[in-house]
Amino acid sequence: MIFLGISAIIRIDIAGIFEFKRIITHTFFGLVVFPLLIIPFHEGLHILPYFISGARRIKIGMDLSQYMFYVTAHRYVVTPHTFRIVA
Repeated sequence: MIFLGISAIIRIDIAGIFEFKRIITHTFFGLVVFPLLIIPFHEGLHILPYFISGARRIKIGMDLSQYMFYVTAHRYVVTPHTFRIVA
């Protein structure tokens, strides 16, 4: 909450006060729309090292109750080095 307050003060100091509708719109885009657009690209970055290391049964999943997206390589043993690259 402290960091949120500090960021709001800095934002107002830099750009001034905006109308409430614009704040809600920007918040919606920043917290919902842009993350949803970035997720496929981000998960693709996890798929690439799996594929290069030899995994072929790669699965992408999600658990929306936890807002979690993940990539797994089914029945593929990952070395510590490959795990670090995937992570």
